Amino acid sequence: MTTSTSHASDAAPRRSALAALIKSLPPGEAAALIERSQPQDAVEALLRLNPAMVQAILAETDKGARRLIAASAPPEVAEQWKRNTHYAKGAIGRMMEAPLSVCSPDMTVGEAIEALRPLVRNALVTYVYVVDAGARLVGLVTMRDLLFNEREARLEDVMLKDPFSLSPDLPLPEAMKLTINRHFPQYPVCDAEGRLV
Repeated sequence: MTTSTSHASDAAPRRSALAALIKSLPPGEAAALIERSQPQDAVEALLRLNPAMVQAILAETDKGARRLIAASAPPEVAEQWKRNTHYAKGAIGRMMEAPLSVCSPDMTVGEAIEALRPLVRNALVTYVYVVDAGARLVGLVTMRDLLFNEREARLEDVMLKDPFSLSPDLPLPEAMKLTINRHFPQYPVCDAEGRLV
């Protein structure tokens, strides 16, 4: 038991160091470094980086190593990395992170809190993205909304309806112009049909 605890406690600093090192390298050199790393260490290090940087590194990574890394990543993250490759360099779509906190409008505040409980142990959750049956973004709920509403209240009654979102094809400079007067910590990204991507 002491040995496994020791290995677990060694992993976090090793992965932080790997993330810091690959962040300082050009994408090709970073790719060569993660190819020589254990896949789970590579995943954990990549998760600490900006998504656009991750895309640049993965593009330079050997196809076999890239498959191993994707297989070691959480499924929603691997799917997001794959989805991001479909957008042009410099587009918002290359910088997307997987939306972890997605709920339906008919869920109650209490149900949403319980669904978030395991997520917030490992990730920073800023918003609950409320999507309809077609995965279209219909609202946002802040942590404050969850904290100060009755547990029985439905998300559709407490959410911010029709929130501002960005298009994945939008070039970064254009997105910056659209967000300059909006000071949100995160921006949802939706396709042309309004589906959260």
